[in-house]
Amino acid sequence: MRQRYSRTGRYLRWGSLGCLLLPAFWWNSLRLGYPLALWGCPLKALTGIPCPTWGLTRSLSAIAQGNWATALSYHLLSPLLLLLWLGLLLHLAVELITRRQAPWTAWSHWRTSGLIGFSLFIGHHAWRLHGLWSAGRLQADFAQSPLGHLLTGV
Repeated sequence: MRQRYSRTGRYLRWGSLGCLLLPAFWWNSLRLGYPLALWGCPLKALTGIPCPTWGLTRSLSAIAQGNWATALSYHLLSPLLLLLWLGLLLHLAVELITRRQAPWTAWSHWRTSGLIGFSLFIGHHAWRLHGLWSAGRLQADFAQSPLGHLLTGV
């Protein structure tokens, strides 16, 4: 018998579902021709170095418009993150409908799967940073950043 969750657990699941639905509203606004402006990357603004999610917003918006090739050129892991997002939506929906923990919640390999996913994400970012470094863009972007100016005294 699966365990029922508490009232706090139910509120937490509804809040999580609401947060997970925000990208769907954003994608729908894109589809309807009302693009919502999002903030730029604060790490890139400070250091000139892009963060691991660099290109992910553009990639997911390309997926929302059906441009899969463009999406993969922006961020290679975006289809996997889209599948993860859909899986989390399904997971929360099952738990909220049944008012019980989903049967797969107790799987012991969630930690291993998360570690593998995180390693893929960071490895992909390191590969992209290496490409910028090889092209000389990473050094130039850092030198032009506020942190670069502060450290070099320019």
